[in-house]
Amino acid sequence: MYAAEGTLQVGATDGWARLQIESGDRLVLTGMTAAVDLSLMTVTFLQPTQGVTNWFLESDSGLSGAFQEVHYATGLSGVLVAEPNRYGAAIVPEPALSALCLLLTLWVPGAKFKVKR
Repeated sequence: MYAAEGTLQVGATDGWARLQIESGDRLVLTGMTAAVDLSLMTVTFLQPTQGVTNWFLESDSGLSGAFQEVHYATGLSGVLVAEPNRYGAAIVPEPALSALCLLLTLWVPGAKFKVKR
């Protein structure tokens, strides 16, 4: 956490916050004074999510921007799901990514997906 100009932020331009997410991890930020700036964070996914979306980051004040960096443990790939106040990920072993994208498109209409390998 970093306080700049009276605003509480997660991360800073000279020191990004590093999220390391395992299946089921969840970070909920409440009472923030502004939308959480994702460009001040990196995220690394360490485990598959067993075919479900893991809503790993939520903020009642909203989320803005995109993560500075997204990484996956060896042999994993995934899809990020963005909604106004939360971010989720479905992480799978490499060969299962195409099937996961199709299923998520059917289950979460209107959500934005970002595929990163």
